[in-house]
Amino acid sequence: MLGRVAQLGIGSTSSTNAPVRVDLGGWSEIAAAQDHTCATLIGGARRCWGRNGSAQLGTGGTEDRSNTRPVDAPGGDPLWSTLATGWFHTCGLTRDRQLACWGGNSRSASAEPLGVESVTRPKLVDDARDWAAVAAGGFHSCALKSDGSIWCWGMNESGELGLGDAADRADPAAIPMSGWTALGAGSFHTCAIRGDGELWCWGGGANGQLGVGTRASDDSSIPLRVEIGSLRASTQWRAIAGGMSHSCGLQDDGSLWCWGRNDLGLHGAGATENRFEPARVDVPGKDEWIRIGAGREHTCAIRSDRSLWCWGENANGQIGIGRDANPITRPARVCLPAR
Repeated sequence: MLGRVAQLGIGSTSSTNAPVRVDLGGWSEIAAAQDHTCATLIGGARRCWGRNGSAQLGTGGTEDRSNTRPVDAPGGDPLWSTLATGWFHTCGLTRDRQLACWGGNSRSASAEPLGVESVTRPKLVDDARDWAAVAAGGFHSCALKSDGSIWCWGMNESGELGLGDAADRADPAAIPMSGWTALGAGSFHTCAIRGDGELWCWGGGANGQLGVGTRASDDSSIPLRVEIGSLRASTQWRAIAGGMSHSCGLQDDGSLWCWGRNDLGLHGAGATENRFEPARVDVPGKDEWIRIGAGREHTCAIRSDRSLWCWGENANGQIGIGRDANPITRPARVCLPAR
């Protein structure tokens, strides 16, 4: 994987074509963006590394240097339950269910007025203590509350906030639907799941990343339901992830589906044509998919046997199986080095 700004956290800016262990001292969850990475530890502490020119590491400064190893959060930092990384900003939920953001504030990505260039430390978005999940896109973010409402802010040029217009927002605004249970954000689009298992997407759709078939080439500022032909009535989604211009989702039966841009094999289905509706990702065996993550131009997922599989662009070794100028169009198993 490319490490030019130390986003790999391995002590150098060198790239690596296979997994290399990052010494965090007991990590719980990780979130990676194009130039920086953040992780929560088992005890709730936060560590970030990589580029910090927009204060996306939340260390209290904006020094534009590459931090090649995980950097401890400054004193007074709260305990975290989850983090989400955008292109140049980061948001997270504290263990007492408060929502905070920091980093670059271009287009109000960090929920601050446009006059604020960056936020150098985590700053609460509001005083509420009922936030349940958060997702960060390129220059926007959305968060889910315990009452099933979704609130979005930041850039809205492609309708990625789902508010029916293209106006940016500095303050979180609720989208006009309720009953949500999960969400995910791509660079310029957003997807979310409702309590009945329905999947809806909105925002930029030029490459089919909204998954809505004949309307795939259009942006949408309102949520549109994702359908799989005749399977609509039986489709039950439970997880969603967004990349630069593609999306992938997990269904309750353990099946994995991807759609949108596909010139680099992002769907893992063996082809390179864009798909305007979900295409199933299959590998040999009966194990089900349980976790998924989408990068800018590649995708990784974990199966129930805890094996890791990746596919898509591999010019910088991001698939973890050795560098290859040709894209990996089907899932390739990633082998971890012995401890």
